[in-house]
Amino acid sequence: MCSMLIRMNRCLAVLSLIPALASASELPTPASAAPQAAASESSTTARVYDGYDAFFLTLPSRLFDEADKRPHKVVGMNEPAGDFWTWTSAGKAHVLEMREADALVDGRRLRAARATRFPGEFTAPALGSTARVYANDIAVCIEGVPGSASGTSVRHIQVSLILQPYSPKARRYELAGLFAGCLSLTRVPEGIGFLRGAYRWPEGAPSPLGVTMEQWRLQGATFVRTSQTWSMTFTEPDNVYRFTSP
Repeated sequence: MCSMLIRMNRCLAVLSLIPALASASELPTPASAAPQAAASESSTTARVYDGYDAFFLTLPSRLFDEADKRPHKVVGMNEPAGDFWTWTSAGKAHVLEMREADALVDGRRLRAARATRFPGEFTAPALGSTARVYANDIAVCIEGVPGSASGTSVRHIQVSLILQPYSPKARRYELAGLFAGCLSLTRVPEGIGFLRGAYRWPEGAPSPLGVTMEQWRLQGATFVRTSQTWSMTFTEPDNVYRFTSP
């Protein structure tokens, strides 16, 4: 009789442990596992960009930084009328003047009509005071959209690059323009890299799906394609300035 009571007490003790074991199995995942899950999720999420400059600023070895942007000079009394930008580089003062589409760096004229142009690009138009100018020790870049542009033509940015700008060997280039900008220029092996944009437009679609950016480089007076590309996908219909890129 006693042995039977002992066995019954042992069974009751085991049964009392079952709710506690069930509760333990429902405990949340340890905190140490949470960051791993979050990292895995973030690694598969493409970044969203609002504007192409935001994307350009992520490129490595950029030729220009935002600090290289030069303000338009306000023309004062007893000064010639025109559009000027001034800066100091390597301890020397420099000035860019735009006369119609021609650029004058420290008085040396670089004519738009004589620029080396990327295939398919036209002679640069006059940009006036709306031009954005970037300048540093080794280059000057002028970008903008002419005031006469309208509709989808405003997506085509005129980008003029001047290399060796402070020497008699200064040379002017007109680069590919679709969604372009001076901040997209980079230092690459054997030259200066720039981007050529092209729409990805599925057959029969009313609007493009996105843009593919191909990297090219300046090599002397020639343009050479590199193997680097970036793919942008628009996140909203008819908004070509908001996109994702891996």
